Amino acid sequence: MSLEEYLKSRKYREEWQKARDCADELPRLMKSDSCDVRKKVIYAMGKLAKEGYNFIEHLIAALDDECEWVRGNAAEALGELRVAEEAIIDLLEDGCPYVRHKAAEAIGKIGEKNPEFAKKAYKALLKRLNDRSSYVQYVALEALKKISLSGMEIKEVKEILESVTSSDKPAKR
Repeated sequence: MSLEEYLKSRKYREEWQKARDCADELPRLMKSDSCDVRKKVIYAMGKLAKEGYNFIEHLIAALDDECEWVRGNAAEALGELRVAEEAIIDLLEDGCPYVRHKAAEAIGKIGEKNPEFAKKAYKALLKRLNDRSSYVQYVALEALKKISLSGMEIKEVKEILESVTSSDKPAKR
């Protein structure tokens, strides 16, 4: 069965109904010592929050979790919900590339609808154009494309991109 077929299946709907029925237990599960449990709980909270469940507070708190998967999933969920939380900007400095890329994606989604948040995140996104992870660089650029930039900011992005691409070229002999 393909993923698309599964998402349309009765089994998928039944599984999500079980998650809804257990929604009140999810905050308690965030106290688990298991990173794997917490990352799955945050993922479920994010999906259920899109349906109206009030998990925003828990998602924000998870941005400080010791597990990078939890931090990344929390940033992703808050981005989907368009919750402008400044701690997401701080995650652009995280030691884990997964977290940085999820934070950049979230900022792009939030920044599309919230120009004030985009202004706060602009400089931090610019720094990620020089990230050691090429995927983080790409996601930061995509986020910058989504937010409304002034003429000066567009010029600054182009200058950074030119310097990054010219440093990637081998030196002439």
